[in-house]
Amino acid sequence: MKQKNDPVLFAVNGTLMRGLELNPNLLNVGAVFIRETTTEPAYRLWSIGDRHPAMVRVKSGGAAIAVEVWSVPSAGLASILLQEPAGLSIGKVKLGDEEEVLGVLGEPILCEGQKEITVHGGWRAYWRLQCWDLCLRLCSTGGWSWGLMLWGCMTRSDTRSRRREESWLPRPVTMCGCSS
Repeated sequence: MKQKNDPVLFAVNGTLMRGLELNPNLLNVGAVFIRETTTEPAYRLWSIGDRHPAMVRVKSGGAAIAVEVWSVPSAGLASILLQEPAGLSIGKVKLGDEEEVLGVLGEPILCEGQKEITVHGGWRAYWRLQCWDLCLRLCSTGGWSWGLMLWGCMTRSDTRSRRREESWLPRPVTMCGCSS
């Protein structure tokens, strides 16, 4: 039987991931990064106003979604949930290796009228595409210096460390964590 403060495995799929906006919420409760993996192919993913994703389990038409698994002191879960955007909750998530862990899920009503991004396979992949799109638009409209800066950032990014040291970069770059 789990004790009150035993750590639990917790899968995150959006802004709680390393280097992203809400990651300090995990770090502040003493969470420890374990690994990157994917869910079983039974989830769909939406961008909620391009601010954060919402992942929903479905009977059919799902895909494997990229997640990070963290070890979180069980006493810290409430603190994390209280700081999540409205419409997100903690539930059981099945990983690609059949392991079942707690994770962040979205309420289906939250996804109504939002952009489905399942085809990208995850929040970071979706934002990387947004970065490339922004880079191409800037370059094609004469914003060469910004476009080349973004392109340089994305091509030299260290996707393992996901550091965000260049806070001057536009929001899409910091959202995807591709700044080096």
